[in-house]
Amino acid sequence: MALLKKIFSSWIAVGILTVVLILFTYRALLLAQKSYRTDSDIHKLEMDLGDANEKRQQLESMRDLLASDFFAENEARTKFGLQKAGEMAAVVPLSNNESKDQSDTADTGMFENTITDIYQENTLADEPRNTLGRWWAYFFSASSRQSRPRDLNP
Repeated sequence: MALLKKIFSSWIAVGILTVVLILFTYRALLLAQKSYRTDSDIHKLEMDLGDANEKRQQLESMRDLLASDFFAENEARTKFGLQKAGEMAAVVPLSNNESKDQSDTADTGMFENTITDIYQENTLADEPRNTLGRWWAYFFSASSRQSRPRDLNP
């Protein structure tokens, strides 16, 4: 006990113990910082992995769509004007609004649907299916506010 009292009463011993304590604290802080960086890198990589998996699922669904008979039949009908045996082709005149919308695609000879358009037609997840959801979207969505007619009388 007297030896410990003598060591702690010496300024040199107290200085050395202080330096050792500071070094241990510094090393512990470095390890904590490295651990934090590693955890944040792992989190970022997990987010990237989730995004890559989502993209892979989208590409697989696109591949399935492109391999489907529906897509091949639709492409044959719209791009090449083909029809099944026994079918009769009917030409339906467009209204004025539709003809303005289709004027840029009329230059190609046929109405073309791109892969993205067909994909979006088959997967309309953003559009509400029921009447209540459509009314809600009409009154409260930002895009429908711009398209609604406005009352000119204040």
